[in-house]
Amino acid sequence: MATVRAAGLNKVYGEGPAAVVALDHVDLSVEKGEFVAIMGPSGSGKSTLLAILGGLETPSDGSITIDDANLSDQNETRLAEMRREKIGFIFQSFNLVPVLTAEENVAVPLLLAGRRAAEIRPRVERMLGLVGLADRRTHTPAELSGGQQQRVAIARALVTEPALVLADEPTGNLDSKTSNEILTLLRRSCDELGQTMIVITHDAGVAAWADRVLYLRDGSIAAAERQQGPLAARIHAIRTRLEEVAAHA
Repeated sequence: MATVRAAGLNKVYGEGPAAVVALDHVDLSVEKGEFVAIMGPSGSGKSTLLAILGGLETPSDGSITIDDANLSDQNETRLAEMRREKIGFIFQSFNLVPVLTAEENVAVPLLLAGRRAAEIRPRVERMLGLVGLADRRTHTPAELSGGQQQRVAIARALVTEPALVLADEPTGNLDSKTSNEILTLLRRSCDELGQTMIVITHDAGVAAWADRVLYLRDGSIAAAERQQGPLAARIHAIRTRLEEVAAHA
């Protein structure tokens, strides 16, 4: 479980007239075990925000705290340790190691964490089973479809049972049936394991699984809403809000 706090986050790329403001005074708070979706038009700063929250990028100004640790106070070695021990990343581009099999890719975080071999194998087998790839465990990424590669990436992110999971379009390459299975798994990770989940998505159907939705516009949070009601009602409300946010962009 992890609590995430961000205060006054700014991110500017470049200088002078060519400077691009990616984030503009963003404040947010995500509680332990909460599932938060981040939405917004293309170029609104979603991916930049996710990268900064995970310590992959440094803000131009502002602070991020995960539990009691301020990321600005950590050196590169400690940041790497925090990412390895506390954070699971699900990238839209998969970032799988091409020469490793599915089970070897999933095992990488456990190996880096120094887990014993006797612990690694059952964990890897369980996660591959949960994402429906038990029969593809010896296949390399080139032998898997895009959707299967994404499921390997999700298994890799969850195998260490991290306190915080950061996901960039986690179902973007999956069919609707597999997407629902993955979203069920992510929701269970919050509800049963207490994991904190922050997901970037353009899909209202994905965001509807979250507890709250944050809407970004021009690098700032334009709206933040806690979700209520059945899934269909949530999807309708999200689409309506997205249209309103885009109309004011």
